[in-house]
Amino acid sequence: MSIYFFVKSKDTEREVSTSLAKIETQADALQKISGKQLDRLTDYVTQPTRNTDEVSKREIIEILKELPNTMGLLQASKFDSQGRSPEELEKELALAYGALYFYIGQTNFWSQLNLPSADEYDEDEALQAEAKTVVDLSAQDFNVVANTLPTLKINEIEGSNIEPMVERTKTFWRDLVRNSAAVFLLREQQKKK
Repeated sequence: MSIYFFVKSKDTEREVSTSLAKIETQADALQKISGKQLDRLTDYVTQPTRNTDEVSKREIIEILKELPNTMGLLQASKFDSQGRSPEELEKELALAYGALYFYIGQTNFWSQLNLPSADEYDEDEALQAEAKTVVDLSAQDFNVVANTLPTLKINEIEGSNIEPMVERTKTFWRDLVRNSAAVFLLREQQKKK
């Protein structure tokens, strides 16, 4: 009987080892994918002379869209490399998107102040050109984050220090987020009054 139990325990041990190796391989692959996505996002945001052509804009939007999917795939493994459970990672992701929602809205609004009216806009003036780029990109990113938030576990934000920021953005700042064309149009309408 003891020999039978010994053999069965060895078989079970071997199956568990194989499963664990597969899980570790998947977790490593997912970590590399999400790391590459975050590296691309960080490079795009932090490079002062970044190229803002349409390809770059599409890439950043794709990265932001894929982050929730990547986080969902991480649920296939029980914990990440830092010992956090999928629930903890989902909460972190929801809080990060909540904060992004607020700060991208702020970036957009305060950057608008650096734009003159359309007839005074000079693309050769670096501050104006950069302000226009930031306004346009942040308006676009704001919409991506606003559309992604409902796909996350929003209840994770409730009771956190992020909740007032998200609520204030929904009730106030959201209506002030504009692209440069909308800012120029608004300035023209204000001049006519």
